Amino acid sequence: MECLAALAAGYDLELPATVRQEMCRRLRCQIPHHVQQFFHYMHQHLRGAKRREASLEDVAAVHEQDLLGAHGQMVLDHYETRLRMVLGKSGYPMAIDMLTKAAVNEGSLSDLDVARFQEDAPARPKSPPIEDVLHTLEHDGYLAREDSGYRFVSGLLEDWWRARHGRHATSVPSRGQPKRPK
Repeated sequence: MECLAALAAGYDLELPATVRQEMCRRLRCQIPHHVQQFFHYMHQHLRGAKRREASLEDVAAVHEQDLLGAHGQMVLDHYETRLRMVLGKSGYPMAIDMLTKAAVNEGSLSDLDVARFQEDAPARPKSPPIEDVLHTLEHDGYLAREDSGYRFVSGLLEDWWRARHGRHATSVPSRGQPKRPK
């Protein structure tokens, strides 16, 4: 929140605490590049509207139209490119399947889901061990281990993944709705 306040001050913008809080909530994990990217799009949005002060409606619009829109998709595409590079032709499809399963399952990949991927491993004879794929997904910041499986760390990456694969729902509940349980 302090970073967003400092950026706003440097550009003579007003990001009230509620706006900064909502931006952080949507990101869930404040990866510096993602915070800067969100601010950049917010700055452009406000400049285009010829305003200095952001609202919660601006946060929602920038999140949906810019971070998850065409420009945001291009900026985040390097995550998927890296998976392809690290896991190769054999492990990349499994990673895609696992992330898609988690994205459409409210950001969670259960131990049961992992076991099913393990059962399907013989059908993917050249795939690396599932543990290697999971290690890469953890190392690259997609998933983190939790009690009953894995969960997307970043709300932005989860929403991006879901948007990239044709789903329009986001990981962020509407204001006033309870957050989904972990």
